[in-house]
Amino acid sequence: MDRETDVFKMSSKRIMSIWHFVKSTSASSAIIYALSAPIVIAAVGVAIDLSNSLNRKFDIQQALDAAVLAAAGNTGTDAAKLGAAKSSFSSNTKVAKYKIASPTFTHDASNMRVDGSVIIEPSSFFLSLLDIKENDINVESSAAYFDVPVIPCILALDPLSASSLTLNNKRGPLLYSGPGFSATKCSVHVNSSSALAIKVKESSGYAFQRVCNFGGVTGLSATLTPAPDAKCKERVPDPFVDKKFPLVSGICTTPSFVSSGGELKAKPGRYCKGFSVSSSMRLKLEPGVYFVEGGGVSLTSSAGIDAQGVTIIMQPGAGPVSILSAGLMTLTAPTNGETENFLLIDRSGSRNSHVIKSSLRDGSKSNVDGIIYAPQDDVLMWWERVGTGSGEQPLYWKNFGIVANKIDLHGYNQIFVEPNKYAKSSGAASARGARLIQ
Repeated sequence: MDRETDVFKMSSKRIMSIWHFVKSTSASSAIIYALSAPIVIAAVGVAIDLSNSLNRKFDIQQALDAAVLAAAGNTGTDAAKLGAAKSSFSSNTKVAKYKIASPTFTHDASNMRVDGSVIIEPSSFFLSLLDIKENDINVESSAAYFDVPVIPCILALDPLSASSLTLNNKRGPLLYSGPGFSATKCSVHVNSSSALAIKVKESSGYAFQRVCNFGGVTGLSATLTPAPDAKCKERVPDPFVDKKFPLVSGICTTPSFVSSGGELKAKPGRYCKGFSVSSSMRLKLEPGVYFVEGGGVSLTSSAGIDAQGVTIIMQPGAGPVSILSAGLMTLTAPTNGETENFLLIDRSGSRNSHVIKSSLRDGSKSNVDGIIYAPQDDVLMWWERVGTGSGEQPLYWKNFGIVANKIDLHGYNQIFVEPNKYAKSSGAASARGARLIQ
């Protein structure tokens, strides 16, 4: 039972014994009232003391909780963790008004927890008048910490297969310094336990922020920078499995491209028999969401493809996606709404192989800006050399991410990749989470 409850009962017994004594006498009412006044005052005083003590304990408890959480969330050394706890506690404005002993904090690394305790003196002015000594109050708090996997730029979900991630850039830089595939702000994670989970086929160089691989690496592994981190050998689950994407609505749209200004244009909608076109004219997809069912997507143009502010959602039972351009290709995801930052969302439930290929050689730049989300499918990203000689140009993928079953990055040109907004760029294999232990 709480100490505060014991004190209250003790005080109540003493007060009531006096009250019964007064009541049992035959004194007049005036005398009884006079004698009862100190009893009432004492009772009120005890209540004030206990209330003050409880408020004091509540304030200190909150400060101590915040302190152990600050320590648990700190990813530094023992000294850094304990320093964070002390700093948090001492900077709490509610604590400053009390005279208390210095708190004690300990870190148990093996059980991933931080404990704190502090002794406070109770409020006891009225209790002391009744000759009741109140013991000091011990306040305690504990917090556990844990690692939360972050979302990589490139995540291959297949748990078993070889070549879950294939790196096959065949051309290094000619006019620009650095590796052929530069994604220094992007982390890579491969879930496969195969000894051949990552396959490096060409030596142009691949630079990432961090490489986490549950399995092994085969091929020209020396060209992979940095080497896979032995500290992040854990599988990362599908980060978007619970994300709410828009549901299909509206009547079926007959796939049709309207010729206008030298382009073939299509509008967003529900395409119930797939979505396919091949042309020597430039293809333009108007901004919006394209729901595709009853077939796949096949867009082929020798003059280029322009799809800005576009999301393609493959419905259950839909086929593969193939986007092939021999001219300037610009694929950008919406910047707001339910599909913000997503270029392709595959919820077909089928095992498809998607291909996005740019084979232009005219010095133009193709840009890919958005996330390709196909957790049950294989994705091939293919890019050709852009320009020749002194006119050679690098490619840029911004706000980029791939979450797929298996991934093949296959190219002939230097490419620079920037992460999407969901990707963690701190360099850590995981974020730190903390919670109070009840």
